[in-house]
Amino acid sequence: AFAPMTNPLNSKWGQKAFINFFGDDQEEWKKWDACELAARLKGTSVELLVDQGDKDCFYPDLLLTENFEKVGKDNGHNFHVNIREGYDHG
Repeated sequence: AFAPMTNPLNSKWGQKAFINFFGDDQEEWKKWDACELAARLKGTSVELLVDQGDKDCFYPDLLLTENFEKVGKDNGHNFHVNIREGYDHG
């Protein structure tokens, strides 16, 4: 994935989008949050690459890439998170 919003449940931007898509039901939101999905797959090793520029205007505050990386480590997944120096969202 390239510059994904990985934890919209904990991002103001993601919460706004989820309200527009799914209403106020946060249990429904969890079905679409990458961190929540990765946590549910505990015991199943998932390999995934995230490539993120450190100059992305949405990073780190809105994309929450570090949250995703932590969930992967905590649940035994093989997540490769590359933070590319000097790269932006474009």
